[in-house]
Order: sequence, then structure tokens, then C-alpha cells
Amino acid sequence: MTETATTPQPAANRKILLDTNIISRLEGNLGEKLLVVIGEVIKIGYDIAISDMTYMELLTGVDSKMEEKIANTLRGVDHYLVSTEVLIASAHIASLYKELYDLKQFEIGDRIIAGTAAMNNAIIFTLNGRHYPPPFFKEVDRRRLEYENRGMPVCSYGYFMEPQMDVINESHNKRLGIGAPKKEVLELQPKTVISSD
Repeated sequence: MTETATTPQPAANRKILLDTNIISRLEGNLGEKLLVVIGEVIKIGYDIAISDMTYMELLTGVDSKMEEKIANTLRGVDHYLVSTEVLIASAHIASLYKELYDLKQFEIGDRIIAGTAAMNNAIIFTLNGRHYPPPFFKEVDRRRLEYENRGMPVCSYGYFMEPQMDVINESHNKRLGIGAPKKEVLELQPKTVISSD
């Protein structure tokens, strides 16, 4: 199942941040494949987390029955609060991307998940690696996901995208006209993770 066997070994307390598109697809044949991959990364020592942005995206427009189902699915999964620092980092990353690309696909949810990953040194697991393009994110692993949909074979990919903090900090400092990179602009700081246990 592994397309590339380069998933980095986890540092202490390193998290895999599940993108909204992963959680929203956990049912059915694709969901079975995603759960296998999630199980593999847990087995090698990663913890799983979500951003509160993902929780909000999943709950938007659903009925009470679906809301309860989502809450049950996410029970026991750590989550990161969308703090002021995360929002500022999200805005900075979005501004950097805007200078490089015309990213019409970089929606607010993706920006906040990108900022959450950057501020917490987490690797994003997503079904769409294009939402977190280089140079500010680097694909560190890709998983081929083969399944059937309505009797037809389907192939999709899951991407592990790691924030490139040195590149983000350097680019942000250049944008501000700061000569030498100053790590405090988007310095990774340990954040409190809220456990839903």
C-alpha cells in the first residue's frame, strides 16, 4: 500500500493532523483504506489530531443525528484550538502563497489547517496535496489507496505534507524586509493539545 516508504519517524509527541477531507471520507471502501493508513502511522508512534477548524467544517450544515455521529467518530482524537497565533500564522502563510501562486483553491479551512500544522510542527494527512503546495509544505509520504466505488476500481492517494518552517520563516522575514531570518516571527512553540478523552 505504500507508494513511498519515507514517512518520517516521529519525534516525541509529533502529531499527524487529519485534514477535513480524510475524516469526511472515513466511511465506505475508501474509509477502510484510510483507517489502515491511520493505524499504520499510529503503530510507528505518531499521535492523531485535528484542528478545531476541521470540527467546524464537519459540523456545518448537518442534522443532529450526523452531528452525534461525527462527535462519536472524533471521540478520543486530540484537537488543536484555533488560537490567535494559529490565525496569524495562517494569514502569513496565505500571504506568502499569494505572492508565489494564484491559489484559488487555498480556502480558509485549508489556511487554518496549514497554520495549525505550522504552529504545532504537525504533518498534515490529506487527500489533496495540492492544497498544501511547495515550497512551504513538503510531501514526505504518499499512500496509494485502491478501492471500489459502485463496482468500479478507483485509485486515490493520501498525502503526508510537512510544513517547512525554515522556508516559511525566511520567506516571511524577507516579505517584511527583515535581513537575517528571525525565528520569533513564526517560531514553533509548544502548544497545549486538548484531549477529548
